[in-house]
Amino acid sequence: MKQTTTEPELVALIKSQRKEGFDLLYANYADAFYNVILRSVKDAALSEDIMQEVFVKIWRNIDKYDPDRARLYTWMIRIVRNACVDHLRSPGHRQQQNVQEQTEDIHHMVALKDREIDYGLMDVIARLEPKYRDVINTVFYHNYSHAEAAEVLGLPLGTLKSRVRMALLMLKSSLQPTPHE
Repeated sequence: MKQTTTEPELVALIKSQRKEGFDLLYANYADAFYNVILRSVKDAALSEDIMQEVFVKIWRNIDKYDPDRARLYTWMIRIVRNACVDHLRSPGHRQQQNVQEQTEDIHHMVALKDREIDYGLMDVIARLEPKYRDVINTVFYHNYSHAEAAEVLGLPLGTLKSRVRMALLMLKSSLQPTPHE
């Protein structure tokens, strides 16, 4: 196969579902797509996942491409941008953002504790149900990622994230100053 391939040739290879078509598509566009996605979602691993979804969408929907309406790159970059927007609007992303904000709150509280400012954090954690105390200790004191903590604790990832979120909410409400302070 020749090094340079025209858009119509590439489209024909993809439509024929030939591996060479996918290889050329990936070789020519992966870096550009990844950079657009990364700028949008700001997470390398997630960007790779979205990029993989994009290539699958392009591969499956190539018959919808109309060269009279747009260049191939323009059509594909629209798919990339739509995938980013879909992710950013998804309930899962919103929940992850909420967990991340709460995670930052608890890290801040732990940092204060580490500086010998005692807000009774350890006492509050000790009063949590064991299932919540375990996830807090594993994620925040042992510095496991959510995926690692789920594996260590033998929990599905979604269950672990739900417990972290609930535990953070409990900790946050327990550590709020009373109105008269």
